[in-house]
Amino acid sequence: MEDKIRKFLEYLEIERNYSQRTIQTYHDALYEFYAFISNNAKQKINVAKIDRSLIRDYLSYLHSKGLKKTSMSTKLSALKSFFKFLTRFKIINSNPTIGFSLKTDKPIPVFLEESKIEKLMNLPDLKTDEGIRDRAILETLYSTGIRVSELCGMNLEDIDFTNETVKVLGKGGKVRLVPFGKKAKEALIKYLNIRENFTTPQQTEDDKKALFLSSKGKRITPVEVYNIVSKYISAIADLEKKGPHVFRHSFATHLLNHGADIMAVKELLGHSSLSTTQRYTHVTVEHLKKSYKLAHPRSE
Repeated sequence: MEDKIRKFLEYLEIERNYSQRTIQTYHDALYEFYAFISNNAKQKINVAKIDRSLIRDYLSYLHSKGLKKTSMSTKLSALKSFFKFLTRFKIINSNPTIGFSLKTDKPIPVFLEESKIEKLMNLPDLKTDEGIRDRAILETLYSTGIRVSELCGMNLEDIDFTNETVKVLGKGGKVRLVPFGKKAKEALIKYLNIRENFTTPQQTEDDKKALFLSSKGKRITPVEVYNIVSKYISAIADLEKKGPHVFRHSFATHLLNHGADIMAVKELLGHSSLSTTQRYTHVTVEHLKKSYKLAHPRSE
């Protein structure tokens, strides 16, 4: 079975272009399942003999460990993808995971109010190179709603100031064009005027073409962006989550609050499924309820 797991993970990396983080998550889940069935098997494991009862036993085992539904759902998702792969390439005849599902309550996305966004954008010290760069990062994240990995992967050539769009390489290797606004454009132009101050003789070819650079002249990493964003969010809001995704959530929520079409928001975010985008409508409904209670004379 181990060789089939390896082939599946290679398939995700090479054919499906999954992120290393997702591949690692699937790796851990599948080898945990393999360890479970190995401990309970009396003979060599034949992947074709794995049936629904064994899947059910494994889920019961995870539940007995006190795992949250979200964690169990992630592990089940890995199993379903693995057995779907085996069925598709006719390694097994039937998929034992069909019909299994774990409903989880998805948390409402954490976002910043528009007034908080305004305060946050004024925090970077524009008298310093780092402050100018940080403002450009913050404005770009909020103006485009892109993922932190997409921001870090952006190159100089990806920005089109004439059309005010940026080319983004998203999940699964999908490329999309995302518009950006006036504030982001101004911040990016200011940053590009001083970007050379971050360059060093030790830069690689990849560093030289990267849009955003670290203080050491390297292509900026998701961890570095997280630290930058977290610092500024901590200064203006008491949120449990303070990473770059807060800007993505704020971007989607504010667009919907101002009447944007949900299908357009889906395309801007690069979501493959509308259901992923629809969770932002919960936030929008709450916003509408508050407005209704404040404005309608018979709401109370």
